[in-house]
Amino acid sequence: MPSERVVRLLDRGERLDAIGGVWPDFPHLVTTRFTKVWDGTDYHKRRASGRHRGFRSRAYPDVPAARFLGWEHEQLEVALQETLNDLPSVLWRRGERHPGTVESLVQRVLPPVRLHISLELSRTTRPGLPLPHDCERATKEIEPIRESSCFDGWFRIGWCERELTQGGIAGREPVRMIAVMMGVAPSEVARGLANSVTPIIPARVASSWLGGHSGAPVVLSRLHQPLVGYGRPEGLLGGPVILGLCPAAVAACGLSPSPWPGPLCLRDAVGAPALALRYWREEPLVGDLAGATHRLEGCDLLASAKAVQELSGAVVSALLQITEVLDDTPRKPTVEG
Repeated sequence: MPSERVVRLLDRGERLDAIGGVWPDFPHLVTTRFTKVWDGTDYHKRRASGRHRGFRSRAYPDVPAARFLGWEHEQLEVALQETLNDLPSVLWRRGERHPGTVESLVQRVLPPVRLHISLELSRTTRPGLPLPHDCERATKEIEPIRESSCFDGWFRIGWCERELTQGGIAGREPVRMIAVMMGVAPSEVARGLANSVTPIIPARVASSWLGGHSGAPVVLSRLHQPLVGYGRPEGLLGGPVILGLCPAAVAACGLSPSPWPGPLCLRDAVGAPALALRYWREEPLVGDLAGATHRLEGCDLLASAKAVQELSGAVVSALLQITEVLDDTPRKPTVEG
C-alpha cells in the first residue's frame, strides 16, 4: 500500500502541499483515492513496470532511461483531478466564496504550458563551453563572453550541464555521470561557498520566468545566498533542469517576461532584453521510438551588461562566479544467479 510520503514523491510540482495549505485533508484524500485504485488490481503495477522497461535499453542497461511519464504518474493525476472537483464545495461550506480563490489554485495545479513552449523555443546548439569532465571547482570574477551570436558581450551568470561518459556503452564499465553547476553570488557570500557544492539553489523557476512572484520585498544586500536557482518545470509534464534568477533579484532589477510566444527571456524597464536562457541536448547515446538519452544536456543563463550592473548595485557588492563539479558514477548492477 503506497504511503502518503510515496504519493507525495510522485507529485511533480508539490501540488499536494499547495492545495493542502488551503484544504488540509486534500493530500490524504488523494492518497486514499490513488491507493484504492492502485491496490485494486495488478493491472496498474504490470503496466507501470512495462512502461519502465520500455524506456530502458536492453542492450545498454547502464545508460539512464529517457525522460518519460510513468503510468503511476498518470494514475496519481487522475486521483488528484477527481479529488480537486470537490474543492469549490469545500471552500463554499467554509464561507470562502471569492471566485478568484479557486482559479488561482487551479492555475497552481495545471502544467505551465507557456514555460514548456518557451523552453522549446530556447533550444540551441551547445555553445563553446568546456565539457563537464574538463571543469574544476573555481571562484572568480565574472567576465563577458565572446561568441559570434547576439549574446556577445553578455555575462554567463548560470550554467548547469550533465555529461554521460561512454564507458558503459561498450558494456565494460558503468556509465559515468558528471555534472557541472555554475552560479553567481555577492563576493562575501561566494567566498563562504568556496568549499560548498551549492553555487545554485533549488527554486521554483516558473515564477522567475513567468512572473507572478508574491511576497514581501527582499533587500538583496541582506540576501545571503546565491542569486541563481535551478528546478524542473512543475506539473505533470516534468522536464529538464533549467535555471532562473531568484524572484527577489528579478523584482529588484525591474525585469519582466518578454512577449509570448517566444524563448525564455526577461526584459528591463525600457523593453530591452536583459536575461535569457539557452537549452541544449546533444549526442544521443541510445534512442528509439520511446525516446532518447543524450550524452550532453544542459542550459546556461545569460545577463546583459546593464543587467549585471543593476544586479551588482542591488546587492551592493561585486559578483563572483562559482563553479562546482559533481561526479555521480553509479555502481554497476550486480547480476545474481
